[in-house]
Amino acid sequence: MAPLHEKILVKYRKGPYAYRYRGTLYARNAKNVLVDDIYISYIDMIPETRVKLDKRFNEKAKEDFIQERVREFTRETAL
Repeated sequence: MAPLHEKILVKYRKGPYAYRYRGTLYARNAKNVLVDDIYISYIDMIPETRVKLDKRFNEKAKEDFIQERVREFTRETAL
């Protein structure tokens, strides 16, 4: 999770276009983040950026990663 007042790069999509915005993270709430003077919705962010900013998405991605590693480990040890 990126702390407040840190310089970040946010990648997001609006319709068919992809954008990148570099700035300082000032605030976050349940639906969006404030980077410099623009609000960016979590829904518009690509997963690589969203995992750094959205706590719930971060926890889900972490759990998925752990489950995948456990599955790989059990497959290797079963052989």
